[in-house]
Amino acid sequence: MPNFLHNPPKNLFFTGKGGVGKTTTSAATAIALADRGKRVLLVSTDPASNLDEVLVCKGSYPTNEQIQAALMMVGIDLVLGEKTKASCGCKSGCC
Repeated sequence: MPNFLHNPPKNLFFTGKGGVGKTTTSAATAIALADRGKRVLLVSTDPASNLDEVLVCKGSYPTNEQIQAALMMVGIDLVLGEKTKASCGCKSGCC
């Protein structure tokens, strides 16, 4: 397990060029932290965000109740300042 997961800072940012694994790494980190009981808000500012597809809410969303209670995700369109399609609290089944 990476060191930053043992004693995580309050905010983690995953940045870089397209195709380097930002979505995969941020989603895996969010699930790992939520599984350890940390409250996680996973935010994407990518207008073409696919977090809702990576963390599928219908069918294969993590079934661990602790993860469901601790993990929320939202997509924000920085140009419009509005929530995007990835906006949900998956426990509520809105995805």
